[in-house]
Amino acid sequence: MLPEALLLGASHLPALAAPAIASLPTPWATSHLLALDDSTATFVAGGASKLFRDMLLFPVDTWKVREQASVTADLRGRSGGAGSAVGLYSGILPILLTSIPAGGAYFAANRAALLFLSPYVGTGLTAASGAAVASAIAYWTLRTPAELLKTRAQVGGDGLGFVVNARSYIDAEGPGVLFRGLGTTLVRSIPFEVCRLTTIAWLQSADGPLGPEAAIAWASGGAGAFLASPSERAAAAGFLASGGASVVTQPLDTIKTLIQARRGAAAAAGGGAGEDAAGADGPGPATAWARAGAEIVSDGGGPAALWAGGVPRALSCAFSGALIFGVYGPVLEAVRQF
Repeated sequence: MLPEALLLGASHLPALAAPAIASLPTPWATSHLLALDDSTATFVAGGASKLFRDMLLFPVDTWKVREQASVTADLRGRSGGAGSAVGLYSGILPILLTSIPAGGAYFAANRAALLFLSPYVGTGLTAASGAAVASAIAYWTLRTPAELLKTRAQVGGDGLGFVVNARSYIDAEGPGVLFRGLGTTLVRSIPFEVCRLTTIAWLQSADGPLGPEAAIAWASGGAGAFLASPSERAAAAGFLASGGASVVTQPLDTIKTLIQARRGAAAAAGGGAGEDAAGADGPGPATAWARAGAEIVSDGGGPAALWAGGVPRALSCAFSGALIFGVYGPVLEAVRQF
């Protein structure tokens, strides 16, 4: 049977295909699974949940980025240091403008991939893994330009507004600059999403520790009653799965931050961060990632530097997962009332 974490209307991820619906208990069974309004509701609810997350957790992301930037010599101190509380919301506007379209695309791509894959591989973790890949690609393709503008604003931005900054970056580094770091982001985000979404699916499966049967048992014993509703279990599963996935993928996130924060000649020269660098002499992506990792280890005093910003990122990812997956279901149901 399809894990609860992947059921439409179960306060989690979008649903799979119709064959799985017949065996689902009320209230998760629905005759509107493949209707257009469900696709629209999925997009709106997903976008709203991501927007809510971005508004609440942006200062933690700034903390993370500044810790990562402080590892390398040329970026150290540009933002006031790793512990600086100045400009904690620097760069938030482009993020908020892309939260709904990118967040909506994340959940919509997940739903579409699950619908496509389920007739071939069933409704288990294989389908969840494939849908996780689709979600990551859809989300970061739309999000990367805003992410680059955000990262540069957090690491000592120019203070000219993101539109002016975007134009100046394009003039100086070429139009491809806005997608610098996309390759590294996908290399980081695809395993992150596969780890996160499959873990959520397992946690909320019928016999999982956060599944409906476990919740009933806890409630009957007077403990765990706060996990009685699907949205509460989704929040708990999102918290645990997202926090764990962040630790595994932290080195790639640190490399991504360095690649996006570097500008102009430093990036084009491949000084550890030349992915998508302008000019024929720029290194290829694999070489740029390797140089970035080596520079972080060298400047940061050892391999542990690759986990710079690990604590704020783990906190951000954990609470982000709780907010996104806990809010998604209730918002989805509210949208469907219109």
